[in-house]
Amino acid sequence: MMAEVPPKDINPSEAFRAAVAEDRLEDARTLLDKVADEGYRRFLNDQLNAAIEQRIRRRARENPPETLDRIIQGGGGVETFWLEVAMAEYLATDRTAALAWHESHKAGLSVEQNDRILLALARWALASGDWRPAAAARDQVMNEELKLVIGDEVGAAMEKDIRARVRQSPAEAMALLLGGSSGFETFWIEVAFNEFMSMDGRQANNWYATHGRSLPLEQHDRVALAYARAANHSGSKDTALAWAERIHERVLRQVVLEEISK
Repeated sequence: MMAEVPPKDINPSEAFRAAVAEDRLEDARTLLDKVADEGYRRFLNDQLNAAIEQRIRRRARENPPETLDRIIQGGGGVETFWLEVAMAEYLATDRTAALAWHESHKAGLSVEQNDRILLALARWALASGDWRPAAAARDQVMNEELKLVIGDEVGAAMEKDIRARVRQSPAEAMALLLGGSSGFETFWIEVAFNEFMSMDGRQANNWYATHGRSLPLEQHDRVALAYARAANHSGSKDTALAWAERIHERVLRQVVLEEISK
């Protein structure tokens, strides 16, 4: 949340303004730490961050490698997390050069620095409509909190993708998931089959009648889970229980049984 704008009779100090304007960020932070009022300090910090972002984006458009190197070297009071901003601008300017830069520099980056570059790569890929490079970047991130952030964003993109595929062609989408080389983990079968049933329950039942017995246990469990949850959602507890009992994986079966018992 942005800090509230201070009353009109309170102005940022001339020294702080001068430090920000002259790109003396370390001096600006020192002056910022001396501000006693917490709300006003947050307001000034927002101004400082906006100024930093503007400068980094401009410099990254003009000379991406130099901008990245400057942040990596730790000069000028710019924190490591700004690497994501600089790399995002590099990708927007010249994707091929940006990827080549990372490939040639990643061995010399710290874990934190590389994680921030990977975050930029993941978000650029997602913005471009391709979750696969984003998933690959996620798997390389070492910081667990950052990995979870990227994982959530990748998961949302994967769900959007698989639901769109089902709406276009349910049979092809299911074949893709069952093939095992799509990049989708097995648990997405439940999402796809749930979408299938929502579109056309009779067609979904016919698909299951044709393919159900040939499914490997792990894949069948996910279809059974979709059936159990759909039945439970509609209030058909007995049907939901019957499908839940067909789930072989113990933990998964227990999870849905607990859902049905509520």
